[in-house]
Amino acid sequence: KPIFDTPPPNLPETLIGKTCVVTSGSVTSKGGEAHYATGQAPLILTVKSNSDEQLDRGQTAVITDYQADTNTYLVEAEREETI
Repeated sequence: KPIFDTPPPNLPETLIGKTCVVTSGSVTSKGGEAHYATGQAPLILTVKSNSDEQLDRGQTAVITDYQADTNTYLVEAEREETI
């Protein structure tokens, strides 16, 4: 039995609502790639836009859902909040 009982980090469910940065040329409803910062090596995520919107390289996106059957995260562009 392990001395420390720590949950595995970065489970798909825990990434929903977090932000990632598009690293492929673009992200569309057909697919793309993004990095999620972990404080150590970033996670490379397979992502799809959850709308017809295209996200470009370097753009920040919010993870909105996870599709376990395809190991793909659905993302949308991060909206700037206006005060």
